[in-house]
Formats: sequence, C-alpha cells, structure tokens
Amino acid sequence: MIKFHPIYGRFWRRSKVSLECVPLSAYCQMTGETPEAINKRVQRGIWREGIHVLKIAGVKERWIDLHEIDKWARGGRVN
Repeated sequence: MIKFHPIYGRFWRRSKVSLECVPLSAYCQMTGETPEAINKRVQRGIWREGIHVLKIAGVKERWIDLHEIDKWARGGRVN
C-alpha cells in the first residue's frame, strides 16, 4: 500500500517483512537466549543442523530457521 506521509511530505510504501531464517545473533537478541544454549540443543540432538540451525556457504554465522523452531515449539504441529 502506498500512502502519502504527512510529516515528510512524500509517498512511502508500508511493507511487511517476513523472515523465515535469521542469523544466530539476531535470534538470540529477539529471544534472550544465549548462543551457548543453542549450541547445547544442537549437541544434545534437540535441534538438528540443517533443519533448525543452518550453515550457509560463505557466511561465518549460523542461521536459525524460525519456521522449524516454531514447529519444534508446538510439538511438530504448525497451523
């Protein structure tokens, strides 16, 4: 939707951002969890590399798949 912004006097577009994967640091910042807690979940097999935690070629930081985390949190069910 494009609207005219009354303060800035120009048109702007309201956009909805929807991310399915976020960097580990962003996930920790959003949830308050620590990277160590995430690492323990992976080590214990609670979360799986390649499903919940992703290694992306050329990127040092691991990424978290929010859709898979949501499924895990809901016991495998997502509406």
